Amino acid sequence: GSGKVITKYIKFTVNPIPLDGSITTDKGTQTFVGTAVQLNATATGGIGNYQYKFMSEHNGDWTVLKDFSTANAFSFTPTQAGTYNFYADMMDGSGKVVTKYRKIAVKANSLDYSSTRDKEKQTFRGTVYRLNAKANRIFNR
Repeated sequence: GSGKVITKYIKFTVNPIPLDGSITTDKGTQTFVGTAVQLNATATGGIGNYQYKFMSEHNGDWTVLKDFSTANAFSFTPTQAGTYNFYADMMDGSGKVVTKYRKIAVKANSLDYSSTRDKEKQTFRGTVYRLNAKANRIFNR
């Protein structure tokens, strides 16, 4: 040895995996009016420290269901039949945002009913005629 040190280096940049994500529901692609829908968003890649925002669109009306927070789930109960588009904005620690959506068909509930009467089909004027009706809401038809 001469005591000389030679240093060599390689310069490289590590880029994070691009931000991506998904949105799912516990009802698949359809549900019924008055039935809660659980929305779940999952972010991947990016810089971590994810925040989530949930929105819906129904008949051209947009609603922010929940603004950005670290909670990645939200429960929504539709009050009208029709097609709902649910959106999840997923933001990473660097402020990058990716948006995913899920479409759900919301159907009206069915109504099942029965009726009874206390007289025959014909009656006479002035006779009290009693009708009894019973209605049951039927879900998931």
